[in-house]
Amino acid sequence: IEEMRANDSIDEVSVFFYNPNIHPRREYEIRKEENKRYCEKLGIQFIDCDYDVENWYARTKGMEFDPERGARCTACFDMRMERAALY
Repeated sequence: IEEMRANDSIDEVSVFFYNPNIHPRREYEIRKEENKRYCEKLGIQFIDCDYDVENWYARTKGMEFDPERGARCTACFDMRMERAALY
């Protein structure tokens, strides 16, 4: 983020926080609060999306035991990119 802010060809830097894959909810909140704190420190916009865990569960149903970097990860990346594009 700091390098992006220093780059003259980038007009604006924001953090878009959408991570329904983080569990349990307490861990999600810890990570969200740390991202917010970091953004406040740097004076950049923090965009807080919903936890949306039910959507994540529905999209990854049947992939609970897939290995890391497998189909579940791809589904999660797709879901997060889709949400960012809708923003």
